[in-house]
Amino acid sequence: MKPKWQLLFFTLAHIVIFLILFKSVLYDQRFNASALYFDYASRAIHGQIPYQDFPLEYPPLALVFFILPRLLAPNLLNYTLAFTALILVFNLVGLFFIEAISRRLGISAGKALTFYTIALLGIGSIMDMRYDLIPAVIVLVALYALITGKTAWAFALLAVGTLTKIYPVVLAPIFVLYYFRQKQYRPMLSGAAVFAGVAILMSLPFIIMAPSGFWESFAYHAKRGLQLESTYASILLLGYTLRLIPVQLEFSYGSWNLAGTLPDILAGLSTFLVIAALLGVYWLYYRNHPAEKAKDPFYFEVSNLDAAYILNYSTLAILAFMVPGKVLSPQFLVWLYPMVPLIMGPWRPGSWLTFVLISLMSYYIFPLHYLELLGFQRAAVDVLLWRNLLLAGFAGILLWKSTGHQIKLPDEYAVISENMEEVPDAQSCTFRDRR
Repeated sequence: MKPKWQLLFFTLAHIVIFLILFKSVLYDQRFNASALYFDYASRAIHGQIPYQDFPLEYPPLALVFFILPRLLAPNLLNYTLAFTALILVFNLVGLFFIEAISRRLGISAGKALTFYTIALLGIGSIMDMRYDLIPAVIVLVALYALITGKTAWAFALLAVGTLTKIYPVVLAPIFVLYYFRQKQYRPMLSGAAVFAGVAILMSLPFIIMAPSGFWESFAYHAKRGLQLESTYASILLLGYTLRLIPVQLEFSYGSWNLAGTLPDILAGLSTFLVIAALLGVYWLYYRNHPAEKAKDPFYFEVSNLDAAYILNYSTLAILAFMVPGKVLSPQFLVWLYPMVPLIMGPWRPGSWLTFVLISLMSYYIFPLHYLELLGFQRAAVDVLLWRNLLLAGFAGILLWKSTGHQIKLPDEYAVISENMEEVPDAQSCTFRDRR
């Protein structure tokens, strides 16, 4: 199938999924967050200052995406439809860039887009019940900019993603380390400066208007307890169902959490484990794939193999942030949704199958059987535990396959864009971006 017809086919399929399947009886629409987003947007457009006149637990750019559908919808029902349309647009942008990156790496775009579609069906209606797809697609576009040599755009988009949902910041060291390994210090420093500049520029109005409320939005997440679906909580819940330990449930900081001495200890410990996991990913990325300094100081090269490692280790950084964390909400899987189709190496088909299983198990837990989980019923607890173990295994195998095995790529090829020159080297097939 020709690329344009392939994109058209998958575009139509995703439109049907979002506008028909997700709104049908086949998918559960309970626990939709659109009412919360509608409230935030309504307050903002009526002149209230976020972080000052009303608390906002999200970064400032998230509010922009809450307001956009509100401008077209005066009531909650229409807002929900407009919000779905916004998420659909970002989903289609993700579709386009997955196809573009696949062509860049010389892999089958059809297979990647087929998995992207199957994963969408597996994750289910939570896709348009939360806004997490927006930062996930922004991250994808930032990665595309990085591997095609557009340094400033890559770091700027990563900053935008971070100010939309904090997690993209964990990819910043991967971006920096790529240039550091290449001994390309000028683009490394300029990229870091762009990231910092965009982040400061977009945060500054809120810091000036509501400094205490702005910083409290970050402290809010640091104060959260052990969320019910986290890896640690699933183990404690198993202990409870086996009558080995007592557990208490409480609703705080916008989620159901486990309360008590042991959950509080694990919640505090999780921060250090996340930091350790991230440092481990960064170190392995740097240590296992050294690069020599480019011969020409006015060019830097992004080979297909480098691009593959960037994609794999970016996925690993997100997993390192998720799996050992004290919060593992079901929508966090959406962060991986545009990344997994682009995983490279011998475990690629296995990673796709594993992610679909994880997605289906997550949908079983939330929203289908969330009330049973709140009641600590054994079936729901078991599925949660196996989901988390499978997610941890997914991260472990991807790490193993990305470090202990050489990633194999199809025959590489060069693509010319308006600010790039073709490199006449059939073996390396790299891009050179003139600075």
